[in-house]
Amino acid sequence: MSCKSYKISALLSLALLLCVMLEYVFAQPFTWSKGGSRPQDYDMGGDPTVSHGSANGGFIKSKVATINGFGTYLTSIAPGQYRNQAIKLSAYVKTVNVASFAGLWMRVDAGNQTLSFDNMGTRPLVGTMDWEQYEIILDVPENSTAIFFGLTIDGTGEAYVDGLQIEPAARTWNVISTGTTQTILALKAVDENTVWAGATGGTYLRTTDGGATWKTGGVPGATALHFNAIAVIDQDTAYYTGQNWNTLQDARIYKTTDGGATWTQQYRNTGVGAFFNSIAFWNANNGVATSDPVGGSFLIVTTTDGGATWNQVPAANLPAPKPNEYAGFGDAGGTTLFVEGKNKAWFGTGNGAPIRVIKSTDQGKTWTSVSTPLPTTGNFFGISTVTFADSLTGFAGGYKSSYSKTETMLVKTTDGGQSWNLVPAFNLHPSTIQYIPNTNNKMMVASSGQGAAYSNDGGDTWQILPSTQPTYALSFVSPTVGWASSLYLNGKVLKFIGNFRTAVTEQPTALPSGFHLAQNYPNPFNPSTLIQYEIPQAAQVQLAIYNLLGERVRTLVDANEPAGIKQVTWDGRDDLGERVSSSVYLYRLAAGEVKMTKRLLLMK
Repeated sequence: MSCKSYKISALLSLALLLCVMLEYVFAQPFTWSKGGSRPQDYDMGGDPTVSHGSANGGFIKSKVATINGFGTYLTSIAPGQYRNQAIKLSAYVKTVNVASFAGLWMRVDAGNQTLSFDNMGTRPLVGTMDWEQYEIILDVPENSTAIFFGLTIDGTGEAYVDGLQIEPAARTWNVISTGTTQTILALKAVDENTVWAGATGGTYLRTTDGGATWKTGGVPGATALHFNAIAVIDQDTAYYTGQNWNTLQDARIYKTTDGGATWTQQYRNTGVGAFFNSIAFWNANNGVATSDPVGGSFLIVTTTDGGATWNQVPAANLPAPKPNEYAGFGDAGGTTLFVEGKNKAWFGTGNGAPIRVIKSTDQGKTWTSVSTPLPTTGNFFGISTVTFADSLTGFAGGYKSSYSKTETMLVKTTDGGQSWNLVPAFNLHPSTIQYIPNTNNKMMVASSGQGAAYSNDGGDTWQILPSTQPTYALSFVSPTVGWASSLYLNGKVLKFIGNFRTAVTEQPTALPSGFHLAQNYPNPFNPSTLIQYEIPQAAQVQLAIYNLLGERVRTLVDANEPAGIKQVTWDGRDDLGERVSSSVYLYRLAAGEVKMTKRLLLMK
């Protein structure tokens, strides 16, 4: 269950929307102001000493030991030429001892109405993090009147921003209104025309004309529930799981066979902790739904008669939950569970250390668990999506409350889930990962609070979709037709624009705005680690490993390279191919006149 994971984001979003208090103007290319719910508890301003190569530098520093609120250093512009297109806010951000939350934020308004908003609540910066570039992309509708943006921090700590800029962005999604104001949590597409969706307030949605019109309504007796997971059988038949996110002890399953005209409540559990994260069917009759633990055991129910009866799997047939462990992040799209073939199923867990994948090979009658190497730091961590190409090859993607661009939250298996390995250089927290139908399991797409990504080689390498926005539930039926939802777009869905087969050539990646050398990942490491760097213009680049005596151990790059984001792997060997000993090493980037050095640790 992951509704807790959005508490910080929701509270800060509400506060930023309602409590922008202007106090102070600082002269820069943008006109800056102090704001927030507790601006008096922070020092804020422009500070050229924090710059690492760009303009528009600023800072926020807490000045009291306890703060019940946030501060923001903000500015605004008129929509102007940005109307009817997407806009990108980008900047480098650094944090020091941030206790709760820090990040960029942007909001698009029409008068007193907020049209779109993103405060990096799904990729919060926590603790101490070196300079990294982040971005936010929002659509600017025709009726927009103002665009607000800036840096924010909640609680104690320090946050610095540098190189902030606004620019037009290529659009990846069309924003479509559905006729409801509820937040859409789950999506399942049947074909290019028919899509089912579930929302807050017990609301269901369905289109049969590709999104031109939507039928929306509330399921009787379910207004206190949120529909966060869907299993679709055909155009007229669907199952929804509904949860009470306030009490966390009312989990239900509803079914319709007439396109939503009538609904039947098939199952209800009011035990403490009852929260269905996902539901899936092998065929029209046989299905399974997975919930957080109730009474000291995972709540898993199965049906063999299309939901007429649901039977709870005995605790003796399940692995015992770890303390505070739950069955994944189900409100990030409802895809924590995946079924394959005639009898196989997998679902991921959350807030247990280690993070686990739990598997069945007998249509849900018995289950076993396997640990994954997904990171377990932060207040919340766990699996939000599981997908398989066949009985052997699959992926599990996760979320955690602290975000790092150099840390992967994706693992892959090639043995049916018996073992899992991290997928390097995947720096999103995926909410949904899906194999796109009829592409021979080569084409994949992933949604996340940091945007979307796609793969054309079965998930071995990934490309970030340029100029996208936070997405959660996601469902594609072809490389050109797909849908997504966003927690920041109440009553709206996103429809994909483009073609994944030609996305690389049609949508170029934005160039870096400055030189940057990222911290290697993982660190410490054994046997290999990934080093990423950015160069804003073509340059002679040399990247090398040195020991603490200053002796060169390995040259990784020595070439004239074009501008872009680069990455290289060091396998712990020297230039002669021999493995080096466990120690602290330096890696040094020289690009033109720029030189940068960081440390890494090899442990055997």
